[in-house]
Amino acid sequence: MPWAAAHLAALAGLVSALQRSPSSASAREPPGAPLVPKLRLPLRTEGRFIVDRLGERVKWACTNWYGPESISFAFGGLEKRPASEIVGRILDLGFNCVRVPYSLEAHVKNPVIADEFVAANHNLVGSRFLDGFDAGIKALTDAGLMVIIDQHVSRAGYCCHWSQDEGLWYVPGYPEEVWIDSLVNMTRRYKSDPLVVAIDLRNEVHDLHSNPKWGNGLMITWGDGNPKTDWAAAATRAGNRVLQENADLLIVVMALCFGMELRPIRSHPITLDRPHRVVYQTHNYVEYQFWNLIPRDLGLSFGMARFLSASTCLVLASVLYSLLAAWRRRGKPRPSLAVLLISIGLWAFVFGLAFSLVAYAVFHAACTYCKWGASTDFLPWVFVWLAVALGGLLMAGLAWHKAAGAHSSDEALFEMERYALQSDASDEDEDQDQPDLGLKSGRSVRSPSDLWGDRGKG
Repeated sequence: MPWAAAHLAALAGLVSALQRSPSSASAREPPGAPLVPKLRLPLRTEGRFIVDRLGERVKWACTNWYGPESISFAFGGLEKRPASEIVGRILDLGFNCVRVPYSLEAHVKNPVIADEFVAANHNLVGSRFLDGFDAGIKALTDAGLMVIIDQHVSRAGYCCHWSQDEGLWYVPGYPEEVWIDSLVNMTRRYKSDPLVVAIDLRNEVHDLHSNPKWGNGLMITWGDGNPKTDWAAAATRAGNRVLQENADLLIVVMALCFGMELRPIRSHPITLDRPHRVVYQTHNYVEYQFWNLIPRDLGLSFGMARFLSASTCLVLASVLYSLLAAWRRRGKPRPSLAVLLISIGLWAFVFGLAFSLVAYAVFHAACTYCKWGASTDFLPWVFVWLAVALGGLLMAGLAWHKAAGAHSSDEALFEMERYALQSDASDEDEDQDQPDLGLKSGRSVRSPSDLWGDRGKG
């Protein structure tokens, strides 16, 4: 599908209010986004929107109910409140869907949940992971909330940090086939519940950095065909397998680099066997995006930043012009073209080299979070400033060479002049010992024209 047909979903706590009213009342109407009645399901994508069975736009106003992906293997808060109360609170806050994360470890091993994590839900005491997961999803869908099942991590625990080996969709002990089988199994398990509307294939994929524990790192890619790093290809394989099990689900695909890099989707969109199923997901972490820090930390809009930059350039140009005018008014000698070129070239070399080092430092730092983005945004500037430095050095060298060549020519002329003067002096000494033949004069002969002139006078 074209990139324009991609739908962007910002999950992980991003609330988007739905402006239209539902066509039918539900058991409990939230004050924010309206619930979607089962009769209007399943959902599909249409252009950049999600729509219901009737083609009307639906906005996901989602929150996460964390816990199943952690080492507790249970939904958060069940040790304090019954599941029904937590679900009621989600409704009261105006959400209409919930993203439910889980780990492959929990799904594969299906461990017993410690009683302390479900203390307020006596029906779950002594239960296993899948029992608690079933109970949580049932509580959500019984209340009319849509559910997005999120395959969050492989090993149970915290996610996500660049130093972890959870960046890709597979890790040692949990290869790709286990990941896909888990997605298919979850799809099959909740196929009969229409309010389970989507499968989120994997949370916050990112580069795998080198580490003594697992060796050399890998840069996650998009659309290059590398089976070890091409997230788009892996998401396509997994998405098609899920749709074979349930063709009505939406397939949520995370953007690269912790969900912050969506640009490669423009040139290589995901095309599944069943159309109108793909939802692209991005996470917006302001603290890791430099351009977002400018208006927040400096209190400047981008328009004001551009105005200040242009004004600064004009002021600097005016100051330089004034200095040059003052230099001329004082009658100072104007430097030669060669001197100007040497000066400009050396300054270009110094500043170009300095800026290239700064650009490389920024590129190296950005690689910690996203080598794809760093290679796209910062690495080209390293080469641009290196080119400026080398160009300046070349210009200064050529100007110096030309000036040195001209200096050498002047020295040669000076030596020739000195030789001519010495020769004239020797000729005059010889003439004193010889009779005057009409060639003797009170001046030295310096050129053939002078000689011919004397002959004409004789």
